[in-house]
Amino acid sequence: MPVLFGKHLSKQEYLRKVGDIDQCFGLRPVEYTSGKAAMIRACDVDLASGLHFSVNESKNLDMFKFVYKGISYGFVTKASLSAPWICDEQGLAYRNNLGAGFLYTCGLSNVGEGCEEDGFYHYVHGNLKNIPARNVCRETIWNGDDCDVRIAGEIRDAAFFGRNLLLHREYRARIGEKRIFIEDCFENQGFAPEQLMLLYHMNLGYPILDEGTELIAPVERVEPLSEHTRRNDVNYARMIPPIDNNTEYLHALTLRSGADGRTLVAAYNAHLNLGLYVRYNTDLMRYLIEWKCMSSGDYALGVLPASCKPVGRAADRASGEMRSIAPGEVLHAKLEIGVIDGAAELDAIRSEINRL
Repeated sequence: MPVLFGKHLSKQEYLRKVGDIDQCFGLRPVEYTSGKAAMIRACDVDLASGLHFSVNESKNLDMFKFVYKGISYGFVTKASLSAPWICDEQGLAYRNNLGAGFLYTCGLSNVGEGCEEDGFYHYVHGNLKNIPARNVCRETIWNGDDCDVRIAGEIRDAAFFGRNLLLHREYRARIGEKRIFIEDCFENQGFAPEQLMLLYHMNLGYPILDEGTELIAPVERVEPLSEHTRRNDVNYARMIPPIDNNTEYLHALTLRSGADGRTLVAAYNAHLNLGLYVRYNTDLMRYLIEWKCMSSGDYALGVLPASCKPVGRAADRASGEMRSIAPGEVLHAKLEIGVIDGAAELDAIRSEINRL
């Protein structure tokens, strides 16, 4: 039974108080009509818990907006939200149209620098992030007195005489709660093994990101991924104010996991008493990549569960850690993303992390 505006309401009690059930919560399909975002289709979701988010159907069912009680969590770049059909991904041109937002998915053929192999150009962080979803389903589902929202669809990362990888993505969230569940199924529908690279680029921006914001995780090992990081970022877990013309810091963190194979990471702003947690399975996402971009105008913290380090295809193969997906094989990734609101919820998250 959901808690709506401080009250436990059954389905019938709620229906007595409204005409259209979407009056206080639900799904709202939208289409952008101006600027670089024109013609993008998305679905806005209101959980009546203070949490609003937006799922972008034109860009891989990624999540551009994540807003809690009017406070935006995500980082939006100067390039802003851009429709996939105006994006030039060659070389560094991707920066002209990468709006980032709260979540964009990197992969599946590449994570890291772009490269050309066997006549194919593999874009920076792959091209999955700019593939529109198809067969999209949006629904509000009553299960007794509980009400869930569900968004699901397919994204195919494929090429003529090349890979044939299918992603089935599903979002679920319960009305009255402030958490979201994402389940991704990756299937190799081709007839040869394929190199699989996957990274969930979750981006926090101001005001959740600010001086003193803390990254909290059951860290077993920290590996700086650049010499600049090794020399200049002595405390990966503590955020600093923006610095003009600063260069990004990048760490690969290996986290402990529980008996169920899942781990937990959080970011928290003590000044706002607000934060975010992410639970995910480590059988596929073996690393947490931390992207600290403490640069003025590009101020962001990336909390990035990943199957690999963001080093590009060739270096991933050379590392001996490459993950491949066999013909017909299906791999699963599950994430739970939720809001931390207040010291009591933070203490519960810290306790869970300390037990891992």
